[in-house]
Amino acid sequence: MKNVLTLIASLIILGFNQHVSAQAIEIVEGDTLFLCQPGLVTLHAVSTGAGIDTNQLVSSEALNSVDDTYSDVINIGFPFTFYGNTYNQCLLSTNGYITFDLTNAGGFSPWAIAAFNSIPSLTFPPNSIYGPWQDAFPGAPGAPSPGYVSYATTGETPNRKFVFNFCDVPMFSCIQTKFSGQIILYETSNEFEFHITEKVICSTWNGGRAILGCQNANGTQATAIYNSPDQWTATNEAWRMTPNGNNNYTYTTIPYDPIPVYVPNQLQWSYNGSPAGNGDSIIINVTQSGYAVVSFAGCFGTSTVDAGSDTIRLIVDELITDQSRRVSPCYNIFENELYASFPQNTVPLEITWSDSLSNIILTQSNVINNATLPNVPEGAYTLKVVKPSGCEYEYTYQMPKREIVPSFTSAPNLICQFATVNFTNTSTGIFNNYAWGFGDNTSATTFNASHVYGSFGDYAVVLTVWNDSFQCMFSDTVNIYVNKNIVADINSFSDFCETDPLYLSDQSNPYPVSWQWISNNNVFSTLKDAEISFPVPGSYDITLIVTDSLCGSDTITKNYVVNAYPVVNIAGDTFFCPGETVTLDAGNPGMIFNWSTGQQTQVITMDVYETQVFSVSVDNQGCVTNDDITVYVNCNFYFPNAFSPNGDGFNDRYRPHLVNMESYEVFIYNRWGEMVYNFRGFGNSSDEVGWDGTIRGEAAPLGIYVFQAVGKTIKGEPVEKKGNFALLR
Repeated sequence: MKNVLTLIASLIILGFNQHVSAQAIEIVEGDTLFLCQPGLVTLHAVSTGAGIDTNQLVSSEALNSVDDTYSDVINIGFPFTFYGNTYNQCLLSTNGYITFDLTNAGGFSPWAIAAFNSIPSLTFPPNSIYGPWQDAFPGAPGAPSPGYVSYATTGETPNRKFVFNFCDVPMFSCIQTKFSGQIILYETSNEFEFHITEKVICSTWNGGRAILGCQNANGTQATAIYNSPDQWTATNEAWRMTPNGNNNYTYTTIPYDPIPVYVPNQLQWSYNGSPAGNGDSIIINVTQSGYAVVSFAGCFGTSTVDAGSDTIRLIVDELITDQSRRVSPCYNIFENELYASFPQNTVPLEITWSDSLSNIILTQSNVINNATLPNVPEGAYTLKVVKPSGCEYEYTYQMPKREIVPSFTSAPNLICQFATVNFTNTSTGIFNNYAWGFGDNTSATTFNASHVYGSFGDYAVVLTVWNDSFQCMFSDTVNIYVNKNIVADINSFSDFCETDPLYLSDQSNPYPVSWQWISNNNVFSTLKDAEISFPVPGSYDITLIVTDSLCGSDTITKNYVVNAYPVVNIAGDTFFCPGETVTLDAGNPGMIFNWSTGQQTQVITMDVYETQVFSVSVDNQGCVTNDDITVYVNCNFYFPNAFSPNGDGFNDRYRPHLVNMESYEVFIYNRWGEMVYNFRGFGNSSDEVGWDGTIRGEAAPLGIYVFQAVGKTIKGEPVEKKGNFALLR
């Protein structure tokens, strides 16, 4: 399989800086760079300013490389005296000289040197230093090297220097011929020097003439080392021009020792011995391990001043990786695997497998040659490999989908007992067989299927699909839940009594959420539990319609019998003589009776010897009525201790209270023993008899009176009583 590599970010580079000595040029990235794979790398170089004495590597400003042109006005950087006049500015000519005449700034610079003339002469540029003046052509099209012209001010007060620099500049009409040299102006001493690296003769132009020297502003004084019409050459030669006090200069030969000068884009780079480009930085396409070298592109350096170079080792720490996978014939994920091998690797690797969501699945350490991810479902995966050098590599994998993917849906989402469930086959791929298992020991072989579940509970529904020409069968399982239908039910009470409340309780199951209680076609309650009463005995139907939150409604009707309360009236309280027989009747034949005597018949009979209360409970199908009677056992008569005959209709007669008496007679006496009244009576009634409190038609006086009574009970037994009472008004 093709090796697919994706870098996490840009090319990863690891650098180690082990410089041990000062250099004029340094590569910022250090001595060694690890590249995690072949590719583009950017390198940077800086000047350290290292050197000896005042000869330092100097960054200079490049001039516009237009033929036969003066520069704009240039600041020298310090006051410089030339032929007795002090200047702070100058013009630089691309034809190799400095002039302190600022008139033609940015304009044309003469190039023609007449054979019949020499300095001093106003036909030549005045107030100038020629170093040498010749027809140069910086940037000449077609030249092997375009060269450059630059300038710089360097050093510290009061020993600053101004450098006008030519490096490998082609000559006009002789572009294969190059010139390199410098003019150096010195602060304080006002001396200037010429350092010529290489000057050759271009005989086909200007007659090969060139002037090395200087002349004053009016063309009357000049000093020439070489003058027109001389033809001359120089290699690594130098001269110093010193003011002689007579408004002129003397010159001496000095050692060739130019100031190392460069311009930023004139640093030269090579990669594995081949030129790679110029500049402070360079982009190199690194295809294999090797070396990159940066060197000063200037033309000036001696054994005592090393303009310098720097070298960096580029190590391509590439990881050769082979990718493969194993796909199960039946797409069993437990047989699917992803592989990576590193046949040329010899160092321990850190391995990380992750899925398409960047979830880490497996990590492995100290892997040398092989890595495996087992049990791989379909989808995209990433392998990340980290070497001890820090280089990281990423590889992508794809585990394919199986050719047949079984799937199905079910509807409705909410399933109830005895409702139809529809199963829709949504499988993909090419298949011509399908089988359904509904989880209740039933099955179907249709493409889509419907089924009714009679019992509630969990069911695992399985769809299996396959192709006759393919050896594997694929199944999908969906778990469904069949909800129980609600079953309406009411508490079991069946009979109750007239006017009593019937308390009805919902016993439905499961999950009831609404209720309708109905009697005689009227809804009498919508609460979970209800209450109703019936004033008339009879048989009544009560219906409950209950609805749950899932599977609908159910209805139940129960019949309730309303029974009457028995009407029980034994009799009023009564009196009997001791030993007399009493008969009591509770009525309501056919019902259940419970007497306080323990008897359980409708009628009871007994002899009584003392006063007592008899009670009875009569039960008609749970509707119970109670009644009682007091039977007084007594045969006698009783007299009050006072009466008030005042005509108010209350207690106006004095008479006895009779209990089971047959007859009696009463005699009333005053306190002197005189009988004032007597009366008699029969039976138990004395309402029409008694003393009215008069004596011979006159109201008897207030006071105490005496009574004496004799009588006979209904049993024929004699009774006698006497006592006194008060007459009050």
